[in-house]
Amino acid sequence: MDEQKSLFPDVKSRGERIFELKEYYFTDEVKIIADFGDYDSKILILGISPVQTHYASNSKSCFAFDISTEQTERSGGVLCRVFERLGIRVEDVLWDNIYKFPLELLDEAAKENNIKYIEEFIKIIKPTMIIVLGNDCESVVNKLKIDNSIKIRKVMHPAVVCRGFYTFEEYYKNWERLSVGDLL
Repeated sequence: MDEQKSLFPDVKSRGERIFELKEYYFTDEVKIIADFGDYDSKILILGISPVQTHYASNSKSCFAFDISTEQTERSGGVLCRVFERLGIRVEDVLWDNIYKFPLELLDEAAKENNIKYIEEFIKIIKPTMIIVLGNDCESVVNKLKIDNSIKIRKVMHPAVVCRGFYTFEEYYKNWERLSVGDLL
């Protein structure tokens, strides 16, 4: 790869392009809750936005995966258990939120800025499948200007397990039916 870079100095990796994209869209921001995982993954998993407690924490990535991929509580912990059972490492797929800040902190202009960012992010990543977490996320993703060949699939947000609406087993079946491992 280094040899390739010396032959083509203007060729940038996906990571470098994403870094520049963040700099462009979020220059003035003190903190954003950013992506986590493998930029070469064929799967992008999107949540809607971080909650206030997550935003106020030391974490800088969605579902606090930058702090631990072996969480046991909250939504990130549910996802860690699901992926462990699927035989997939959390860091082998790409995770992000549509909005990088809690929704209650965003005005319409900031929401639009986040939408433009995620559209550009998806163009760079080129996933074959986007898995959206919950109805709110699905409704936003369905309005994005993205390549029509990308498959969009929805699963419930893991908060349904944390709040006791579904058991872990019921939630896990939603993921199992997607055959995520076949795409990696």
